[in-house]
This record gives sequence, C-alpha cells and structure tokens, in this order.
Amino acid sequence: GMFEYLAIWSVKRARARPFRVMVMLIVITAMASALLDNVTTVLLIAPVTLLVCERLALPAAPFLIAEVLASNIGGAATLVGDPPNIIIASRAGLTFNDFLVHMAPLSAVLILVLIALCRFLFRSSFRYDEQRAAEVMALEEREAIHDPRLLVQGLIV
Repeated sequence: GMFEYLAIWSVKRARARPFRVMVMLIVITAMASALLDNVTTVLLIAPVTLLVCERLALPAAPFLIAEVLASNIGGAATLVGDPPNIIIASRAGLTFNDFLVHMAPLSAVLILVLIALCRFLFRSSFRYDEQRAAEVMALEEREAIHDPRLLVQGLIV
C-alpha cells in the first residue's frame, strides 16, 4: 500500500489540481526510478495513477506518458536505475558516487524540462472537477497501508 499511500498523499498536497498532481507523480516516479529499475517503477506507479485519474475523472494517458518519461530520466541518474548504466560505469571505471555526481544534476534539469513540456503538451487534460477533488481530498492515506509492520520490514530490506 506504500505507492497508494504516496498517490493519495501527493494528490492531497497538490490540492487535487491536475497539473500539480502530474508534477507530484513525475517527481515520485523519477525518484523511485533512481532507486529501482525503470520497469519495476512504472509497474508500481501505473496502477496508482489509473486510480487517481479515475477518481479525478482525468484521462490517464498523459499521466502515464509523463511517468514513463520521468522513469527513464530518473533511472539515468544512478547506477542502479537502469541496467545499461552498470555496463557504462564498469567500462568507464566509474563508482556509484562518480556516476551520481555526473548524472543526477542532468537528470534534475531534464525533469524540469519534462514538467514544462507536459504543461504545454497536455494542457487540455488538466480539467479540474471540484466535486471529485473534494471526494479525493476526503480519502485517508493511512488506510492504504494494510500491514504497517510488513511495510517497515520491506523498507529496511
């Protein structure tokens, strides 16, 4: 339930405004993708995105496209974010920190560029429905976590 928790939390922080929700999901996806594999990140975030879009009556495609791009950008930031990064780093003789120092700033700039492009490209998708927003704001994110002990164990591992 951690990703569902993050989705509800991010929607609340964004006050259910569609573009703000997209920005939050882009940032969460990029950060998760820097720590996990790109495909794994998208497989974990996509169902949550579909849930959020359904609740807010928004088209899911722009959000999913933005997340896939954010996953690729975020994955490029670290050695473990994308499998080819390991090959590149080993051939170049780079350590994890070397790779991070050189790639993370570029990834951060590219995320900002992606956010600006999404604002322009998907502007027609950002329809705000006050009634649906109120319903989502009423959700309690803590209810998404069904087994807190298992969550803590998983995070430690």
